[in-house]
Amino acid sequence: MKPDMERIAWNGLEFETPPGWWPGVVKGRYLRLDDEEGPVLECKWAYGPSGALDRRLSKSPRKKGKGLGAADAPAQWKYPLGRLKKQGFAAKPFTWGKDEQGKGGGVHLRHKEKKAALVLNVFRLRDKGIVAGVAAAMAGLTLAGQGDGLAWNIFGMRAETPEGFMLIDQQFNPGHFRLTLEKPGDKDGLPGFLVLDRTGPARVLLRRTSLAEWAGSYYAKLPLFKQARSIGESG
Repeated sequence: MKPDMERIAWNGLEFETPPGWWPGVVKGRYLRLDDEEGPVLECKWAYGPSGALDRRLSKSPRKKGKGLGAADAPAQWKYPLGRLKKQGFAAKPFTWGKDEQGKGGGVHLRHKEKKAALVLNVFRLRDKGIVAGVAAAMAGLTLAGQGDGLAWNIFGMRAETPEGFMLIDQQFNPGHFRLTLEKPGDKDGLPGFLVLDRTGPARVLLRRTSLAEWAGSYYAKLPLFKQARSIGESG
C-alpha cells in the first residue's frame, strides 16, 4: 500500500482509498465514499444466487427503476480488472448516464464460487482523479466469502472477527462507535454475540478515573472487577 493511501475494511469488503476520500454513508453491506464536492464511489454487495440479486444491486443511483447501459471501462481500469478476474470475479462495466455532476458509471462484479455480487457506482466519471482513485481501489480490492472471518478498519476502529459472526447492528455517534455481531447457534446451542466498542477521546474519559474503574462503570453488567481480581490472583 502506498504511504498516502488508507485501507478501508467494512463487513467483508476491503480496498484502498486515496487522500481526500472518506466514508460518507456506512450501513450493512453498503458503503459510499465522498470528497469535498460530494459522492465519489458507491459500493453495494450481497450474497446469494444470481438473477434477482443482480437486479437488486444494479439499480442506477440517479435513474430509479431504469436499467444500466453497457460501456467500455476506462483504460486505467484494465490492470485492476484483470487482477480481479484472477481472483475469480467476472466484471461488466456499465454507464448510467449523466447527472448534475457529470457522467456516471461503474462495474458490476460477480464471484461464482462465493455466490457474491458487488456493484461499484462511480460518480463524476469524467474526473481523471476519480477514475485513477477507483483504479487504485480496485487494484487492492478483496471480498470475503459469506461466513468468513472479517477485518474491520473504519473511522479509526480496527479489528478482526472470527468466522461465522455476522453484523446485525452498527452505531456511529460522536465519541462512541459500536458494532454488534451475531453467530447463529446450532441445533443444540445458543447464538453468540460479539460487541466492538470504540470510545474517546481517552484523555477526557480517564481524566478523573482509571481505565478499570471507567470500564466497570460503563459496562456495569459485566463482572469486570471480579475477572480482574481472578486474573491477578492467578498471576
